[in-house]
Amino acid sequence: MRKNNLYFYPEHLDHCSISSLQSFENCPLNFYLRYYHHIKFPDKPQMIFGSLFQELLNKKYAGESLRDALDSMNEEDRKLSTTLIRKAQDFKNIVSIDSPYVVDLGFGIPFKFVPDLVTEDDVVENKVTSGYYNQKMVASQKQGTLYHVGMLKLTGKPRGLIYQIFNKVKKDIKVIELTKNQKDIDELYAWVDKTLIKVDKCHKTGSWDIGSHAFFDCDLGKSCPIKYGRITNLESAEKFVYPF
Repeated sequence: MRKNNLYFYPEHLDHCSISSLQSFENCPLNFYLRYYHHIKFPDKPQMIFGSLFQELLNKKYAGESLRDALDSMNEEDRKLSTTLIRKAQDFKNIVSIDSPYVVDLGFGIPFKFVPDLVTEDDVVENKVTSGYYNQKMVASQKQGTLYHVGMLKLTGKPRGLIYQIFNKVKKDIKVIELTKNQKDIDELYAWVDKTLIKVDKCHKTGSWDIGSHAFFDCDLGKSCPIKYGRITNLESAEKFVYPF
């Protein structure tokens, strides 16, 4: 595991995150433009709804009125949100709501994570989907493992993981409870280390094409120049920044 400072990581960031490393894994150029050049890509419609719905959940668990948040939605989203929010689970002994935590995992830079909800016994993650998420996918999510190891390191207390899956199509909710173990933690650490090594190599060589990409949910979409073979090196990537 890397113990020295990550000189190659975007210097304006004082933390690492699972989402940033997954962004690199999905498309290195997307990562480069976003984290080194501060490019802000437009939010996708599903992300906008997810953020608005998360705001409703935050207010629900804080015991606040939902009226203003609902009024900010269009009629279709408001009806859907009202239906789904009524089916959300009630949780007791809430410790934090959508609050950031920072933990040292020993990689030379702390990791930041923001659980949707933390109770005395569990960490709750909310997902809004049109049917994409299933139990196998949820169980393999690295973010959940970070919640587990992060809260354990920070509080000394193991917590369960609860996923609330809100299905927009079925207008229903599924609750999945998980437990994490040392194997999950070891796999997370190995993935982080492997990914950071790749970021380091890209930084040193100036090439943000690592030969294989997932391109899952890439902000560049069909205009991604690495995927379509138009550029591979740092100089070309910098020229590609400015049309945004």
